[in-house]
Amino acid sequence: MKATARANPWEAGTVLFLVATLAAGAGSCTTSSKRTTPTAVSSATAGVTPSATTVPSSTPTATASVTSTAVPSSTTTPTCPISCMAYVSANNVFAINTASNTVAATIGVSQPDYVAVNPNGSFAYVPNQGSSSVTVIDTGSNAVVATVVTGSQPAFVAITPNGSFAYVPNVVSNSVTVINTASNVVAATVSVGVNPNFVAISPNGSLAYVSNYADVNVTVINTASNAITATVATGGGPFSVSVGPNGSFAYVPRPGANVLIVIDTTSSSIAATIVTGSLPEFVTLGPNGSFAYVPNQNSNNVSVINTALNSVVATLAAGTNPKIVAVTPNGSFAYVANTFSNNVTVIDTVSNTVAATLAVGTNPFFVSVTPNGSFVYVTNQGASSVTVISTASSTVVATIAVGSCPQIVAFKP
Repeated sequence: MKATARANPWEAGTVLFLVATLAAGAGSCTTSSKRTTPTAVSSATAGVTPSATTVPSSTPTATASVTSTAVPSSTTTPTCPISCMAYVSANNVFAINTASNTVAATIGVSQPDYVAVNPNGSFAYVPNQGSSSVTVIDTGSNAVVATVVTGSQPAFVAITPNGSFAYVPNVVSNSVTVINTASNVVAATVSVGVNPNFVAISPNGSLAYVSNYADVNVTVINTASNAITATVATGGGPFSVSVGPNGSFAYVPRPGANVLIVIDTTSSSIAATIVTGSLPEFVTLGPNGSFAYVPNQNSNNVSVINTALNSVVATLAAGTNPKIVAVTPNGSFAYVANTFSNNVTVIDTVSNTVAATLAVGTNPFFVSVTPNGSFVYVTNQGASSVTVISTASSTVVATIAVGSCPQIVAFKP
């Protein structure tokens, strides 16, 4: 499996979620989140610019093992309508009814590495590394409505807040493909650094930040002109990138240096370098941006960072090889997927203590909270399943069989 993250990614919508799964070899996958980063370089030329100005059939329910009696509270929103669906892929995309946790449809794709839903929830975008393309799925009919050719090995997709454009980094082509979502045609191809892994869009949609993993920088793209406005030197191996909710700062983990780089988005300069634990690859910001949570895979803990001070205020023990953190919409609890201990750590973000540890499937990789805060979805790569956790009771309420190596969960707003 290759890394997927998800700007935040990791970001929740409301009704529907997508899970991308990638079959590697004969239905197996690696549990390392490190992307394959070939050094081949191909040039891409900036083209026409967009006018954007804003940014399974279920298995029996598993029993959770809880090491603490603390129970996180959930927020409340209207119940999910009958059209609730989720999407899981393993060289196919499986549409799951989230009310019944059963497979409703199977949609053909090719080696998906990530999935994102546009802001109004009408379409899902799946980058296919195997065919160097993006599949566009109509979430109303679960039908493929377009296949857009990209550069080589597209690994991620980020959609502008107004839904007008999708930005796709191409790991081997060293470029970003910009897709006009109204016409599903390529609006621009922008040359960036070597092996771009991730892209994050600023909250107002004006800028796109691209982390170039095999390079020493982050590329900043003006989304109105698709011109590069800055190249921020971060040092080697910037893995992923996330932008804070107010757009003032971007956060870039460097796993080789065990630091989190903070970029001032106004000046496109380094505002801080924060020492974390060992092998940080992803960062998740709380809903108001006051705290950032960095899972450290080799030190088996999570660094909690006060973003006003740019300093670590707590280091919390997690399970073995923590990968991804997801925070509830009210900011009260954070959930950490621990890949090698096969469990999820629940953190009380008010007291910065571990509230519970829940057993899930084998090799959990990605974790995401529903927009109403009621449930957490965990992809289990070694078990080819998705675990559903109730945040009210801190128990597993469903285990859904999916294709091999499930990766990403994204919710339909």
